Amino acid sequence: MVASISDREELLATAMLYFPHEWVHVQQNIGQKRMVDLLREAGGESTLMQLDLSADHAAAQLTRRVEPRWNLAWLKGLQSRSLLSYPAGRGHTTASRGRKTTRLISLRLDYLVRTAYRTPGWFSKLGEGYVFVDLSPGGGAMFLLVSGPPLSVVDHTRLSSEQAAFLTAIMDEREEKGDRLTDLDALLRISFRVS
Repeated sequence: MVASISDREELLATAMLYFPHEWVHVQQNIGQKRMVDLLREAGGESTLMQLDLSADHAAAQLTRRVEPRWNLAWLKGLQSRSLLSYPAGRGHTTASRGRKTTRLISLRLDYLVRTAYRTPGWFSKLGEGYVFVDLSPGGGAMFLLVSGPPLSVVDHTRLSSEQAAFLTAIMDEREEKGDRLTDLDALLRISFRVS
C-alpha cells in the first residue's frame, strides 16, 4: 500500500478503511475464506457483492467517526479508486468479474451522488444507507438502488451494448494505466442525471 499511494492523507485513510472492512466481514460470518468459497459454490456472487458493499459502507462510516475531517463522500471516492488496484484477471470467473465491476460502479455512483451539486429527488431515501446498481452485461436496463431500509429502486436507465461493454471491462487487468474513472464518472453522471 505504501508503494502505491503517494499522498500521505490518502494512505492513512486507505489503511484505516481496510481494518474495519475486514472486521465487518468477520461479523458477517465471511471472515474465513472457506465461507466465501461456499457462497461462490452456491452461486452467491450478488450476495458477496452486497456483503462487500455493506462492509465498505460500514468501514467508511466508522472511519469518518474516528477522523471527522474526512467526509463520507471523500472516503467513498477513495474506496472506489483503491479497487482498481485489484483488477479482475484470468483467475476470476465471469461471475466474480461481474461482482467486482458492479462493486466499483456502485461505490463510484455513491461517491458521485454524495458530491453532486444538485441533490437527486430521491436522495432522502438514501438515509444512512448506500447506493448500488444492478445491470446486465449485454446492455439494456441498469437500475440505481439504495440499501435503505427499505431497499428501494430509485432510478433506472438504458445502456447501449457499447456502454455495457465499457462497464463490464472496467475492472479487467490491462497494460495501460489511464484514468478509467473519468470516463466512468461521465457515463454515470449522464445516465442518472447526477451533476
